[in-house]
Amino acid sequence: MTLRRGLSFGARRIGDSVRDKVPERLLPDPPTLGVVIGTYASVPYVHLQLEARQRLYPQIPLLVHDDHSHQQERLADLCKEYPGTEFESNSYRMPRNGLGDLTAFLGGALWAEDRKIDLLVKMSRRFIPLVPWTFGLVHLAQKSQGATYTHTDASYGLGFRSECVALHVATWRRLGLLDDIRDKCLTHDEQFVEGYMHGLAGRASTGLCQIHNQWADDHPEENQGFVSWNLLGAGRLAPDPQALWHDRDAPERYHAQAVSWGLPYSLADFQNPNAV
Repeated sequence: MTLRRGLSFGARRIGDSVRDKVPERLLPDPPTLGVVIGTYASVPYVHLQLEARQRLYPQIPLLVHDDHSHQQERLADLCKEYPGTEFESNSYRMPRNGLGDLTAFLGGALWAEDRKIDLLVKMSRRFIPLVPWTFGLVHLAQKSQGATYTHTDASYGLGFRSECVALHVATWRRLGLLDDIRDKCLTHDEQFVEGYMHGLAGRASTGLCQIHNQWADDHPEENQGFVSWNLLGAGRLAPDPQALWHDRDAPERYHAQAVSWGLPYSLADFQNPNAV
């Protein structure tokens, strides 16, 4: 476990982003995966995340990215208990307007770059997968060769969901999108994360490679800036046995899962995620 400090926003700029020709494919076969969990405190929820990784996808490296909470030391110590996990924290608390979530995308992408990870999966602290999901994502990525993977939300009418998103790190870097996120975080302006990330995903979705261009032609209903990933289900309120999510699953459901996995928390520990 390595302790990292996030939100220093070093100047990592790109050069010419224009390719002379469209390559056949975007991703290696198979792509490597990494996961970043964005959080503020929420030790019980993060513990569920680490336990899910150990049980369902232990071979995938994972980073916990904390928004400078009062529980940094507890989170760092928790990561020490799970080999293959790392911890970092922002150097100061971001304003409560969605920017903390964006720093998780950015911190995770920089971490993934350092480790030469192809696809970074950003999960929110309360999006807890309950099924093995890595094979499905790898298969979808090999077939579609997309740069972004998430889903729409039928419950609230959102065109992009931020609780679980996979990014092809090299494409987001090459097109300057990581720099865009960095600059957005530094402005401290209020952000609607889903809308902002959807806009960036649209910029990353065109002319990627021959396979993706053909896939997009064959799936015109998917012309939304990303590849639909069924791990997220149809909507945030729709029942989904594949994952827990707080819009549809009460704290009692998270507590029951913790009990089933032998984790030492009470129901009260899940009532206010920012407190514990």
